[in-house]
Amino acid sequence: MTLFPVLATTSFAFFDVDETIIRDKSMFSILKAIERTNTTFRKKNVLKRLDDLRDCGADRTTINKAFYESFAGLLQKQVQKLAEEYFLTQLKNSIDFFIKPAVDCLRWHAAHGIEPVFVSGSSIDFLQPLARYLDVHHLLATRLFCDLNGKYTGVIDGEVMIGSGKRHAVNQFIAKQRANASFCYAYGDHPSDIEFLNCVGFPSVVAGNSALEQIARERGWPIL
Repeated sequence: MTLFPVLATTSFAFFDVDETIIRDKSMFSILKAIERTNTTFRKKNVLKRLDDLRDCGADRTTINKAFYESFAGLLQKQVQKLAEEYFLTQLKNSIDFFIKPAVDCLRWHAAHGIEPVFVSGSSIDFLQPLARYLDVHHLLATRLFCDLNGKYTGVIDGEVMIGSGKRHAVNQFIAKQRANASFCYAYGDHPSDIEFLNCVGFPSVVAGNSALEQIARERGWPIL
């Protein structure tokens, strides 16, 4: 199946993950898994804090930071283990876990020498199992600081991977790889993804958000 031009140059295909590659929101699914194994952790308390911030008009960057602050004191290795178990369970039990058109594009790109790259506000510790399964070797995702005991501090290492954070990460990656952005691809599902979609020559949108779909139609971007 030929979906795109095969370009004789170094190029990459950048994919948002939650609701682009998978239907689930991995960040919040991990909260459920943590609650089942940690008697002091309460998902509802995390969600209430996020809702309170939204009610106060906080932007998505502030809310994202607050989400990861709730991980302070949790062992990184334990969270990584829970992420692995979560993914294996979804893969085994859910026939709708993947968004097939996006995964088909990812595999087509990989088969034609265009390396896929995850670009996500979700944590790299959550996404590693998915990356291994789909043979994705590059992850531009949230990294969290840990203390000397291997516990999360609740602080993000670097820029928040939303909006301009994704754009900066993609641009830096392209520059480091000495690739040509005009020959790269990108896929997203939310208006906040527009910033990194604009970085490349071949942006596409995964259907589901009417505002983003309207922008895609105005700009002539494909909608999966």
